[in-house]
Amino acid sequence: MTDVDPKFKPIHRRDLTRTFLPNLQKKFVLKLKEICNQSSYVSLTLDVWTDRRMRSYLGVTLHTIINDELKSFLLAFDRLEGKHTSEKLATEFDRIIQLY
Repeated sequence: MTDVDPKFKPIHRRDLTRTFLPNLQKKFVLKLKEICNQSSYVSLTLDVWTDRRMRSYLGVTLHTIINDELKSFLLAFDRLEGKHTSEKLATEFDRIIQLY
């Protein structure tokens, strides 16, 4: 990159993980809250699946219609440990929703 722009300085990994990504997440959450406030209705989906190595994952998505166009946003994609009981799924779902 210095050949393209000699003034370019790459972001250090520490700055990326401690500053840039948390700030980006805050902006994302604020934008999602704004979208939800402008929407008449939103729909949330929860999906659980297992990969070939038997590791389980939980995904939560938000769906809404903005200007007659369906929009979907991934709220969480987390590793799910232990049994997939309804109580555990409800707890994880509530935890994720509380972030937004």
